[in-house]
Amino acid sequence: MNSFVELDLKTKDNIKFKFDLNRVIRVQDELENFLVDEDFLNSEKFAKKVLISREIKANNEIEYINDDLDIITNVIKNNHNYKNKNVRQRIINLYNGYQYIFNKQEINEDNLKKLYSILSKNLLEQNDLNNMGKYYRKGPVYIFRSDVIDDNPNNIDQGMPFEELDEYMKYFFDFVNNYSNLDNKTDYFIISQIMHFYFVYIHPYFDVNGRTSRTVALWYLFKNNTYPYVIFNRAISWQKRLYEKVIQDTEKFHNLTFFLEYMLINVKKELEKEYIMNSIVNNLNENLHTKDYQTIEYMLSMNGKITVKDFSRFYEKFNDRKKAKEIYETRILPLIEKNVINIIRYTKGHITSDIPNMEIELNKKIMDLNEDKIKRLIIK
Repeated sequence: MNSFVELDLKTKDNIKFKFDLNRVIRVQDELENFLVDEDFLNSEKFAKKVLISREIKANNEIEYINDDLDIITNVIKNNHNYKNKNVRQRIINLYNGYQYIFNKQEINEDNLKKLYSILSKNLLEQNDLNNMGKYYRKGPVYIFRSDVIDDNPNNIDQGMPFEELDEYMKYFFDFVNNYSNLDNKTDYFIISQIMHFYFVYIHPYFDVNGRTSRTVALWYLFKNNTYPYVIFNRAISWQKRLYEKVIQDTEKFHNLTFFLEYMLINVKKELEKEYIMNSIVNNLNENLHTKDYQTIEYMLSMNGKITVKDFSRFYEKFNDRKKAKEIYETRILPLIEKNVINIIRYTKGHITSDIPNMEIELNKKIMDLNEDKIKRLIIK
């Protein structure tokens, strides 16, 4: 029996995008079962807490911009005092963009223009500004992928021809506004990710398309009070190249199943991490800081035995470079002192001459977990 659903979203070749409903439903059911009784995930307080500033980091990180949380916090609190103008601008733009979507405005052409103006402020080349129409670009755009070395335009993806942008963005807005009063939160998440993909596919601007597409998806989730799923940027940030590959495959085969499965499975991993972190907090006598949450996220994302040096190398994949000693003192040691991290043993190596390397793990004694909920992570 054919379980494919066709959408009123057309490709450049006038073919409708589709997805396999049966494959999507399998993961959707897992997510809906997971969310039962997890009231902390279903709150606006949770959504705003993770968006500022962990999801700001993740949204930029997908573009291979590895600002660490200290920098993001510094920029948000002291915007005009931060010296690096480019760093300051890209962070404050996302912060202001998120503040804009918190108001839950209607998703339409005029409000999208306002959001894009916020997200792209002082980031566009003058030539791009000169070739912008009322809403969208008035020229071709070339989409550079991280796995493409050749800069020959004939070998590089192109967005929608600019002459057709008005028509295809109308498909986009019609799709967004045709879905309301859905059955469950995961339905809203699926719609948000179809929006996310299709916006990238159209590529209506010369630059900042990716961050805009993901922020528009967040906007839709926030507008529909779908708070658990606002962590989807972080789900992408661990596997950025696979994200790009899935988008390319979806475009090639006109089949959104690849993209939706990727997003559903990976956001489930992040929800499991939030569930574990919430359990830890509930068993502590003190609060965790944003950096503490990040450290626990990283440890839950690493498979096998973890040493401080292993953690430092992993940390440096996603952040500005720091010495292992600083990472230990600012990320690991505070959680050892809070009894969140246990030292299993000291190794023969050293972090510095006076600090031995050590094997570490999260303290399972302060986790009160329903193991049936943990299906995507490996907890050792």
